[in-house]
Amino acid sequence: MKAIFGLGNFDTIYNNTRHNVGFGLVDMYTKEFYSELSFSPKKSLQCTLLNAPNVIFVKPLTYMNESGSCVKKVCDYFDIKIDDIMVIHDDIDQKIGSFKYIKTGGSGGHKGIFDIIQKLNTNEFDRLKIGIAPDFYDPSKHKAEDFVLKKFSSSEINTLNNVYDMYLIALIKDFITS
Repeated sequence: MKAIFGLGNFDTIYNNTRHNVGFGLVDMYTKEFYSELSFSPKKSLQCTLLNAPNVIFVKPLTYMNESGSCVKKVCDYFDIKIDDIMVIHDDIDQKIGSFKYIKTGGSGGHKGIFDIIQKLNTNEFDRLKIGIAPDFYDPSKHKAEDFVLKKFSSSEINTLNNVYDMYLIALIKDFITS
């Protein structure tokens, strides 16, 4: 079985924020391909999950910086191997409309990824890093914290939707079937 974790903050005040792009992409994918199924809360695993054939989609009920405890609990409970997980998360180092798919690496300053690496005791898991930086963002002049909790503009949402349709659907499907 595979597991796809979409990272975000669970409180509704964070809906449509840059930091919650992982939640958003998991929601888009599951609505499109598993519309007959729905997410169910699993308090003991600190998440809501959608159990589909051969894959579970997970949204942690922890704050972003504590995502590792949920990922570890879900992997242990369902006996999911490290090679069979994908984490979808925001990446302030990439502009909106860009993404990276990596199979190993550090946290890149992302505290949720750092916590997952700590809890799993490895950095060798698949990650789909979604660019969230606006065009004017300059890390030497701006703090990441000032941007990650801001909502996307309608044009930025359109850009994300286009990237999802053109590239991300295929990446997620390939991961599930590999």
